[in-house]
Amino acid sequence: MNFELAPLEGEALHPVLWMGKQWAITTYGLECKNGQYHIKAGRQFWDKGLKPIEVYDRWHQHLTQKTWVDKEDIEDALHIMFILFDENGERTEVPAFYPDKQ
Repeated sequence: MNFELAPLEGEALHPVLWMGKQWAITTYGLECKNGQYHIKAGRQFWDKGLKPIEVYDRWHQHLTQKTWVDKEDIEDALHIMFILFDENGERTEVPAFYPDKQ
């Protein structure tokens, strides 16, 4: 697992709970490590009528259509997002995956 931060081109990341190659799950939600793309945790379930797998599929399809997105890393990040946050955007009881960060 790569714990290096990408060169910051946008906003600084919120406190990190999990970090992949291109994406991080933070106390805010899903953030690209360069600081230029982020999704607030509560927004992961923007349509309350959808089942979690449908929400995952929509975000996965939306993000993997972007040519700059690391497809394998975003899959991991989305899975971790659904583990660390509930459908209301609140942190679950699952501990953070990133060393020294809770």
